[in-house]
Amino acid sequence: MATVQNYKGLPLSPYPFESWMEHWQENSDQWIIWCAEVHCKRVALVASLVKILEKGNDHVYVVPLCKGHAVSDHAISIGGVKPVRVK
Repeated sequence: MATVQNYKGLPLSPYPFESWMEHWQENSDQWIIWCAEVHCKRVALVASLVKILEKGNDHVYVVPLCKGHAVSDHAISIGGVKPVRVK
């Protein structure tokens, strides 16, 4: 189970995809409807750029989240959802 926090760095483009959700769907082997936060029961309407909070990991990932968690400044646990690496 990973703990992640929304990425606050330089803006990144989902190109060649239209959105980060499309990027996640095309590059993940999972099919997710619900927000990746382990206790959330809301639909994942967006995919958000996150950083995994572990020493030595400076990569950016994308995970499906509800709109509330997509704008949160707090660290969240994402359970069994596998983040897709962006950079």
